[in-house]
Amino acid sequence: MQYWQAMLIQEFEEFLRQESSTSTCSSLSCHVTSPADHFPSTLTLHCPAQWHELLKKTFLDTKIFRQCVQPSNQVLKNIQYSLPEWIKNTYSWGLDFKNYRLSTGYILPKPSRQWQKARPIVNYSKAWPWKLGAALSVVLTGILQTVYASILHYRDVHAVLSGIQQLFCRVDLATEDYHLAQTDIAGFYNQVEHNRICGAIEFAVSRYANMNCPDGLDTIMQAHTQKLERTCVFFKAGTDRTPPSMYQSN
Repeated sequence: MQYWQAMLIQEFEEFLRQESSTSTCSSLSCHVTSPADHFPSTLTLHCPAQWHELLKKTFLDTKIFRQCVQPSNQVLKNIQYSLPEWIKNTYSWGLDFKNYRLSTGYILPKPSRQWQKARPIVNYSKAWPWKLGAALSVVLTGILQTVYASILHYRDVHAVLSGIQQLFCRVDLATEDYHLAQTDIAGFYNQVEHNRICGAIEFAVSRYANMNCPDGLDTIMQAHTQKLERTCVFFKAGTDRTPPSMYQSN
């Protein structure tokens, strides 16, 4: 680690001495650059060998992932052909196989684990079903907040854990055996079977239809997913030779 830090200091000093931006980019070509974990506006440099080791522990781990034999364009065609016709006809507005592609994945090394582990990230923002997925998430959130209004009033994970702790305090633990096995959201996707997730969603939707919809499951629901507010990001640009200037990015 000390040799790596010394090399980074040397590289950064060379970066400050460079006058041309093109030569600066070439000096970074031998490293892996990525956002910092939990800090997307922070750029980090990584050793290629260490990055490859982290890839082997995540996406290249054969116990978790399996590489597809077919190319990505063929996989996308297989998905398109396997969709039922009623989904293609009813929700064609939410499926775009021409302008979009499969989801992409990358890793973010975790400083909390001394850079020995990485967080796998799957980006769906440019995937073929992103419109339909966004609308579904909005509709399901509204349904769940209505059906389970008494228990879904927490705004963050800390409030949820605090609520669980308060629940345990009201229970006689001498007669009941309670154990909180997983507090990370990743455990939900890894340990709960898909059929149980689908069954829970079907139950919530049916209950919502019986409570609020005269037409039952034939009710048409609308979802507004467009962001009406623009977020402004302010940042400083400059070096030790020029005063920093403020820039605004919409």
